[in-house]
Amino acid sequence: MIRSSIAFAAAIGLVFLVMALNLTAAQGGEKLGVPPDPKRVAEMVAVLKEKLAAGMPLYDVLSRLGADYALAVVKLLDDPKVDRGQLLAALANGGGDPAVVMPAMVKLLKKEKLSHHRQAAVKVIGKYGERSVPALLNILKVVKENDMGKDAGVRAAALWALANLDLYLPNRDLKAMVLALASAMKNKDADVRRAAVTAMGRLQVRDEKARMLPHPGLPQLLVAAKDEDAKVRELAAKGLGDARGLPEQDKKIIPVLLELALSDFMDESRWAPRWVAIHGLVFMGDRGIKPLLDAPWGRNHVAIRAALVQALGKSSQKSKLVMDFLLDNIGDQYVIQAVAQLNFGEAAKSAVPSLAESLKNGNDFQRFWALEALFTAGPTGPVAAAGTLKKKDSKHRDAVLTKLNKAKFRSKEIVPVLIECLEDKSVQVRALTAQVLGNIGPDARAALKALDVALDDPDPTVRASVQEALKQIKQ
Repeated sequence: MIRSSIAFAAAIGLVFLVMALNLTAAQGGEKLGVPPDPKRVAEMVAVLKEKLAAGMPLYDVLSRLGADYALAVVKLLDDPKVDRGQLLAALANGGGDPAVVMPAMVKLLKKEKLSHHRQAAVKVIGKYGERSVPALLNILKVVKENDMGKDAGVRAAALWALANLDLYLPNRDLKAMVLALASAMKNKDADVRRAAVTAMGRLQVRDEKARMLPHPGLPQLLVAAKDEDAKVRELAAKGLGDARGLPEQDKKIIPVLLELALSDFMDESRWAPRWVAIHGLVFMGDRGIKPLLDAPWGRNHVAIRAALVQALGKSSQKSKLVMDFLLDNIGDQYVIQAVAQLNFGEAAKSAVPSLAESLKNGNDFQRFWALEALFTAGPTGPVAAAGTLKKKDSKHRDAVLTKLNKAKFRSKEIVPVLIECLEDKSVQVRALTAQVLGNIGPDARAALKALDVALDDPDPTVRASVQEALKQIKQ
């Protein structure tokens, strides 16, 4: 362990020395290596010590020191009387010239024994965008997965920092970022490749009008989609799906995602990349969905259909291609859910009989979504939903009547079945029935006799609803 720590310190020390000599500061465009004013630093350190000793919270003190407080904070890292954890949190959350902060972190890593402080130091390193990448990769090279003791958690912190790099720093060097991540995506360590692919996938470039520009790491993501590690393929598929939108890019992305989507179903390691790839294709619209449906067995294979239907339900794709596919599979419970979520309107009226059957006899999941879908399928949908009220099930009636009442649905076609519901054993059902009849208004006159009888209902809530319904119908 001692040898490992020495090697660790020596390896990352060299990286930080190079970075301190060559990189541009994160704030103000200063060149790194410009020494801070010792007098100013001493004054800030004195203020920090005084205020902290008086019990003032650290963040209050720092707010009084200005943007360059990091100069004083790194000095205090050596003071055993000050909570080092708070100081590291301040550096992680605030600014600071990397010429000052990053060497301080490597110094801390050389001597700090507490694992959580070492992890915090790595997170501070990670906040500097592409400037962090060489150091993070070096840490991952030295600190192995099974390292324990004071290096416990350091590897995880470095992976986290790499995968969650601040990619949108002012004056970022996008080219340097892509080169560094591209190198990491070739690393022998799958964990490192995963973190690098995650960061690369998050890169987006837009012009001054917020229009998407070509993804700078697209070639690397296309290669990563064929990686031997399933998680790397999954993350690459997500990055490719997020990079969609430009026709020239999509021409390259679609075949790769399609290959993942139609991958070997006998290999369980492929299910997650396949699932993510299908979602990516769906969010490209018809140009991504059509080749998937046109595959020899893509349209009907359960391993594809389940992911496809779920993705469609989360999208806003309402093309004829999508609607025809869903209506051809309307018996599937997740198809019912997708139809409800996409809201095709009257164009989905052919699905009404099947939806009504699912509402009447399906499982709980099917009944819930069938009811939702019927109220998106044009005027015949709610009528069909009301028709299932003949089923003398108070819980079912409650759900349907609640929906009818909320929609303020008005149709005299449903009055006969509503009259039956006025005699339901449930107080809630009887009260809701009266409210729905009241919403229908004068067209519900056929229910007047039944409502007159219901004026003697033993429950006062029902009686009040009936009285209001009678007013609305007789107006």
